[in-house]
Parts: sequence; structure tokens; C-alpha cells
Amino acid sequence: MLPDDDPTIPDRERLLRRVPPNLMIWNENTAAWEASTGAFSNSSDGSGMSVSLSGGLRAEGLSDEEALRGYEGFGLVAITAGLARAQDQGVIRNPTTSDAAHAEVVGRKTKRVKKAFKRNAVWVVGPVPSKPGDE
Repeated sequence: MLPDDDPTIPDRERLLRRVPPNLMIWNENTAAWEASTGAFSNSSDGSGMSVSLSGGLRAEGLSDEEALRGYEGFGLVAITAGLARAQDQGVIRNPTTSDAAHAEVVGRKTKRVKKAFKRNAVWVVGPVPSKPGDE
């Protein structure tokens, strides 16, 4: 059974996911930071993976970077709603008082799903420092 999904959210919609510093890993092979697969888990309270809709932020006159307000030191990655759906996940709106563009990616996050998200995630706001040892 597929999870709930909001068909008004287009497949091309960028889903912005905050990444805490402890879930950023340095890949020696690519000489670049990556979000670990742990960054793509459902919330500990049992709800889906928390994201902000890029289009929702723009509709409020805000930039993608606003998703990091109050989250000093975090990075920000983007995947698409289409990628989430291709992994048997649903995307639903769930606005909060602090984030009108808040949404959730719902569904079971298996290793396969998390790896697909990790592989396809692109940095919107990358980690600082830009590489280990640059602090």
C-alpha cells in the first residue's frame, strides 16, 4: 500500500532537507561532503521526514536558505518530489507556525530509499568548512 501523497505537489518540486553537522560526512574519493544516509530518516516522533517545499518558500517571498533560519551550522540539501515518489514515498503538506512551506516525506525509509536520497541530494547550502581541516 502506497503512503498518502498530495498530487498538487509537482514531481519537479525541490524538497529541502536540513542536515545537522553530525550527519555530514567527508568522502575521500570525491573530495566532497555528503549527507549521510541517516539524514534521510523519518522523524523520531513517528511522523515522516521533515522538509520544506522550495516553491512554498518562494510563494512567501523567501529564499531556500530561509529553511535554515534558527539552525546554525546545518547544511541544506534538495531532492525532488519525483525522486521521493519513485522510492514509494508520499509527499504531503504539513505547515507549521514557523514554516508555512513545511511538508513531510511519508513512507518507510529502508536502506535502499535512504541511499537513493543520498545519491541524488544536491547541496543548496554546503557545510562550512568546505573541507576537513579548514576550520
